[in-house]
Amino acid sequence: KSTLAGDTVWTKTYDASELFVISLQQTWWDNGYILGCGKNSDAFGFIQGYVNAMKLDSLGNIKWVKNYRYTDGNCFPYIVCATTPQQHYEYHYPIELYLTSCVSQHIIGNNYESDFYLAKIDTSGTIVWEMTYPDEGFWYNEIKTYYGPCTSPVIKKDRGLVSVLYARNELGHFSNLLVSFDFNGNILWQRPINLNPNEDAYVKDLQKTPDGGYLL
Repeated sequence: KSTLAGDTVWTKTYDASELFVISLQQTWWDNGYILGCGKNSDAFGFIQGYVNAMKLDSLGNIKWVKNYRYTDGNCFPYIVCATTPQQHYEYHYPIELYLTSCVSQHIIGNNYESDFYLAKIDTSGTIVWEMTYPDEGFWYNEIKTYYGPCTSPVIKKDRGLVSVLYARNELGHFSNLLVSFDFNGNILWQRPINLNPNEDAYVKDLQKTPDGGYLL
C-alpha cells in the first residue's frame, strides 16, 4: 500500500503456494481489498487448480480465502462489485460481487475444453448463484463458443455486466465476443469483435464511455 506520492504505507507477503493475483479491487464497505487469484502449477505458466478469491482487510491481513471451480487452462479470475454505495445505503440492496473465469468442463475432439464461468458471491465469498456457458466448438452460423473472460467485466446501471469473452472463429483461431448479461446471469445480447480472422486476436481492456457505450 502506498500514498498518492508513492511512499510505502505497508507491505505484505503471502505464502500462497504459487497462487498469483489476477485482479484486485478495493472494497468500499470496509476499505479492504478483494483479489481474484489463480494457481500456477505447470511449466508454461498456465493456471491449473481452483479459481480463488482472497479477502484482505485495510492493512492487507487475510480475512478469508475461498476456492471455487476447477480450471485447467490459461484462465483469468476477475472480481468486481455489482453494488454501489448508493444502492446499498439508500435502496438497501445487498452487497454482491461478480466472479468471472473459466472452468474445465468437457472434451471436444481430442481437447479438454473450458467453459465461461460466472458466479455472484456475497461479502463473505459465499456463492449466491453460479452459471457456466458451454463451449460448443467452432463458431458456425449463430452457434457461439464461450471460453473465458478476456477483460474485467463492466457493471451496468441495472447491476448486470458486460464483458469480452474468448471465442473461436470458423478457422479455429481465437476471436472475441462482447457479451451483455442481466443481473441473474442471463445473456441479453452478444456481438462478435471481428479483427484478423487468420490469427488469434485478444481484446485486453474494456471501459465504459460517457455516452453509454464501451471502449475496447
